Formats: sequence, structure tokens, C-alpha cells
Amino acid sequence: MSQLKLANGSVHTAEQPTTEGMDWVLLLHGLFASRKSMALLENAVRQSGYGVLNWGYSTWWHSTDSHVARLLPLLAEMQANPSVRSINFVTHSMGGILVRSALHTVCYSKVRRLVMLAPPNRGSHLTRIKLGPFAWCVPSIADLSEAPDSLPNRLRTLNVVEIGVIAATRDLIVPIRNTSLENQRDHCTVATSHFRLPNDKTAIDQVLSFLRTGNFSQQTQSRERLAA
Repeated sequence: MSQLKLANGSVHTAEQPTTEGMDWVLLLHGLFASRKSMALLENAVRQSGYGVLNWGYSTWWHSTDSHVARLLPLLAEMQANPSVRSINFVTHSMGGILVRSALHTVCYSKVRRLVMLAPPNRGSHLTRIKLGPFAWCVPSIADLSEAPDSLPNRLRTLNVVEIGVIAATRDLIVPIRNTSLENQRDHCTVATSHFRLPNDKTAIDQVLSFLRTGNFSQQTQSRERLAA
């Protein structure tokens, strides 16, 4: 079993031993969620032979900038670690914007693929809800608006990473049209809701397909279109 030891004392393991370095996957959950929401994905990715780091952050009280500030040192450490052959990401919702923002700041040569589940790449209409005096509890919501100058719409196109986007057909948080990116390599939809997407078997199968090949399974997509 392969291990990745980080400077903060954390040790993360992978199923397959290797002497040439390991392909690692960072999981980032979304708003109003935790690492537990990515547990099924974590297990599936690890069983597929990848090293997995299920990265958690508090979605209350903190801005997106503060989350990115915590993420950047981890990416730098993995970039410098000889046991890491490649860095890949699987994100849900706001987690995808955090990764885009981090990669907008620094370019890492080991970064390879990014699978985004229901990402608000063009913002979320959830931000239209007026929170009034409670807005300070979730400052990151304001960062995800659909305004042309919002964080997702300001981030430049990523050309250093292969991007796959999975949208949910019954998503009341992020419309399908808001998930797309200009330079995405592939895009598919799954018949489920926003918060159930990370635990959906079809979505998990598509994540594994993109991590392996850089594309989603067309056979799975065909079944989804028939079922929709």
C-alpha cells in the first residue's frame, strides 16, 4: 500500500503499491456539505488504484479566498513530493470553483485532470436569495453570483488541465447551462439532484471513466438520455 506523508503530519494511503510515484486524486466537497458527502466517491476512486485525499473545509464563516489560501500550500507540497506522479481533482459544486481559483493563481506541472460535479462555473441562482443579516455566516455565497464580475466568471480558462463536467438534470441550485466551461473536454448529465450527485452510481462511474481516459463513457450517457 502506497502512502503520502504531508508536512502537517497527515498520512494518506492508496490501494496499489508503486515505486514510480502514484497518481493522486483530491476530493473537494461543496457548500453546506462536508468530507462525508464524498465518502462513496473516495472509496470508489481508491479502489480504482489512485491515492485519495478527501480535503475538508468549513463552508460557514469563511470566504472562498480563505479556502484557496489553505489549499495552495497542500498543492505545492504535493507538487514537490516525488511520490506524487500526477495531481487530479474530483469536486462537487463550490469545490470546483476553489480548484479553478487555486489553478488560476499558480500553475502546477503535475496537475492532470479535473472532474467537476454540478459546478457553478457561471454562478448559481441560489445567490439571488436575500440573506439579510445572516449573509455574514456564509460569505462564500456572494462569491458565486451570476454577475459578470463574480469569482467564477472572472477566472481565466484553464488550459493546463483536462476538464470534465457532470451536471444534474434535476438541479435546483446550479442550472445545467451554468455548469459549462469553454475549454471543457467533455460534458454529461446524470438524472439526479444537486446534492445527490456525488453519491449517484452513474456519476461515480463517469468520474472513474474521466480519470482513466479523459472522457466520459458514451454508453453510460446514452442510457441516461433514454432514462431522462
